[in-house]
Amino acid sequence: MQTEQIKPVTITKKRRRIFTFIFFIFLSSLFWLLIKLSNNYTVPFDFTITVIDVPVDKWITGNNNHKIRAIVTTSGFNLLKDNYLKTNKRSLNISLLTVPYRKLTKNNHYISTQNFIDQIASNLGIPENAIHLDETEITFELVGQLSVDVPVIVRTNISYKQQYNQYGPIIIEPEFVKVFGPASVLDTLKGIYTEVIKLNNVDFSFADKVNLDINQSIIAAELQEVDVKISIEKFTESSLEMQIIKPAYSNIKLFPEKVKVYYLVAMKDFEQINPNSFTIFADTAGLQTKERYLPLKLINVPANIKISRIEPNQVEYLIVD
Repeated sequence: MQTEQIKPVTITKKRRRIFTFIFFIFLSSLFWLLIKLSNNYTVPFDFTITVIDVPVDKWITGNNNHKIRAIVTTSGFNLLKDNYLKTNKRSLNISLLTVPYRKLTKNNHYISTQNFIDQIASNLGIPENAIHLDETEITFELVGQLSVDVPVIVRTNISYKQQYNQYGPIIIEPEFVKVFGPASVLDTLKGIYTEVIKLNNVDFSFADKVNLDINQSIIAAELQEVDVKISIEKFTESSLEMQIIKPAYSNIKLFPEKVKVYYLVAMKDFEQINPNSFTIFADTAGLQTKERYLPLKLINVPANIKISRIEPNQVEYLIVD
């Protein structure tokens, strides 16, 4: 009976000794790690430097990703926290708008690495005097681009409220934009598009600045946005009975001689539309082939109306001797 009581106690003491041993191993390892991380280390970091904000009439030829090595002296804590765990900080964009660059030859330029060592220090979260750069400068080739004035093309995706529609042409300011790029691209460039203007169920006019949709890796433009105005008005449908104009040289009789023209007109222009606002005539091109019907065509249609339909849209005819 005594042996059965002593055995569980012996096992419990062994477990406690094992747990105590493991705890002290962990504690000593933690203290060792903290001591090591508090020490300073000198290590290299490779950075990728990309030059951005190039003047619109210039472009950088060749590879624009420059590799430089920074020799950094800092504590193990900083290395672990701000650097090894955040490798995305190893890329740096250098703007030619804020960093000075100088000319070496006609097209070759350089930037002193001392001009952006502060950005590297900020990325790494350490003082500038803790960094030494192997390279004193980065070089790049900056050449002039050809230019051409191209029209701005507005892209829209608009749904209108019932009875509302666009009134008149879209107004763009400026209508043309100077674009820079290689000749192979500019020769095929017919225009430059805006970003899509998206409007849903609208009953009001649009006037705002709209960004140009530019592929910066291929071309550059002197402007990044343009002013766009889209007038939107309420429309109503109306109709007019009109006499068909016959060719003066043709001895034909039309059946019928009058047709009805249905059109959409802005409410503010309703009173201005009358039978003299546009002209309808029979297209006699089919006479030579003895077509049974002649199609009808409208000319001089005011810009502020939209033709819905013509009833009928073709007429019979009889040639009179």
